[in-house]
This record gives sequence, C-alpha cells and structure tokens, in this order.
Amino acid sequence: MKLLSLALAACLLFPAPSLFAADIPVSTYTETSSFMKINVSWQRAGMSRPDDLSDALVKKKVVEFRKTAEQEYLEMMQAGSSRFPLEMHLEGTLFSNGRTLCMLWEDYRYLGGAHGGLMLSSQNYSLPDGAPVDFNTLFRKPEEALRLVSALSREKLLARSLPAFMVEPGTAPERKNFRTFRLEKDGITFYFEPYQVASWADGVITVTLSLTEMAEAAPDLRYWP
Repeated sequence: MKLLSLALAACLLFPAPSLFAADIPVSTYTETSSFMKINVSWQRAGMSRPDDLSDALVKKKVVEFRKTAEQEYLEMMQAGSSRFPLEMHLEGTLFSNGRTLCMLWEDYRYLGGAHGGLMLSSQNYSLPDGAPVDFNTLFRKPEEALRLVSALSREKLLARSLPAFMVEPGTAPERKNFRTFRLEKDGITFYFEPYQVASWADGVITVTLSLTEMAEAAPDLRYWP
C-alpha cells in the first residue's frame, strides 16, 4: 500500500516534464539501516545560490528524518511493532519559464500506518542572477495578490466538486496555504498537498492562475517572459 501510494504521489506531483534537458546533472544521497531507508535526488541548476540552498535543504531534511526515524523505531520496538523499514523519498525537480527558476520538492515519508505523508515545497529564483524570489516579490500589491489567489483558487477548486469543508480552510488568505508555486509563461501554478484541499486519494492538486486574472495585484512583469 505504501509503495503504491508513493508511486501515485510522484506521478500526480509532476504531470508535465521538467523544462530542462534530460541530461541535467543530478545529485543523489542514499542511506540504509536495519529500520530506515533514505533516498534523495535533486537536479542541479549550475548556479551557486540555488544549488547551495538545495544542498542545505537536503542536509536539513535528512538530519531531521534520521532523528525522527530513530525515535519512532525505539517506540515501535517497545510496542512490539514491526512496521519497518521507515522511509523518506525526497526529490527536487527544476522548472523554468525563461525568467525564473523553480525547484519543486516532493518529500514523502513513511513512519508507519496505512500510508505515508507527502509534503510539498518550492524554491524560486530570478534569472540570470539566481536571487531568491518569494510571493511578495512577484506582485507590487502583495496583499491584494493574496486575496485574489485565495478567492480564485477556492472558486476553481469548488468547481471541481472538491469538498468545501477542506477547500475553504485550505485556501484561506494565509501565505502558508500558497507557499508552493512555480511561474508559468503567462501565470502561476499553486500546489496543494494531500489533505490540504482534498483527500489522500485525490493526490496533489494544482491551480493555475493567469496574469490577466492577477492583474489587480500588479504582477511584476520582470518575472514573466
């Protein structure tokens, strides 16, 4: 069950191919013990700031998971459980719209139970300097942008018949709800991890908003072609 969930999650997260060449350099890290498996792969941008931040994120997450897995192992052994090995599968994939670079992270962790958990995050950078870009950087009216993103995302998701009791809190006008995004040629795509706006079975949900829809927030067109 957990392996099927992992494969399904990976397919749902990245339905379209990366906008980089197939032979882009990839870093990997693996670690295996009697109770734990860690597998990490992440594409390299060939730029110091993006690559340094990616490396730091991987190191932090590996240390975090190793500590958690050790604690869970001790607790499971005391309880007589044998649901091993515990797993982390972390993957970073690069995308670009020509003006920005985005690293999308898929962080799947199995710590027992019917299936694991999937966390999403993104790191965005301007090109060609590789300077970090956040949500507020993209719009000259960031508060209006947050209001628009909240309202438009909610409208689009409810139109897909997703459950209102999940969509409404998951699209509330709070930055944490829209922390994972990438820029398209003429818009922005937001990613919602399982249980944020729908069930685990629905997988990763995305919403793409056009620059026209976001016009009232005054998008900074330096970040779009």
